[in-house]
Amino acid sequence: MFRNLGFKILSFFIACMIWFYISGEKGADIAKRREKDRVLRNVVVKVVHPSSFILQAELNPKHVIVQIRGSSHVVDKLTSKSILVFVDVSALNKGKYVLPVQIKLPADVRLIQITPLTVKVLLKKQ
Repeated sequence: MFRNLGFKILSFFIACMIWFYISGEKGADIAKRREKDRVLRNVVVKVVHPSSFILQAELNPKHVIVQIRGSSHVVDKLTSKSILVFVDVSALNKGKYVLPVQIKLPADVRLIQITPLTVKVLLKKQ
């Protein structure tokens, strides 16, 4: 039992270090995977169009509700002003349209729901 005691203690110490290292890695992965849902209200819908656009756009509604899911440390930092919610009117002429609301989010954040999904757009000359 006491034979090669130094090697046994050293082996036990190395085994403990490996165990702590692996446990720490798994703990970090769990923290990264912790997800959170968040609802952002009154998010302004912007109009995307070419810079030479000579039409004025009126939206109804002008605001939407966005539900997102992602890493809690990322989702907690997002505000209604830090995400881009828009309609693209770049290929349209004057008139009335119902267009889908589009969104750009950070890579590790997913869209759950946008309410409403579409907005009414009136394009008219300025």
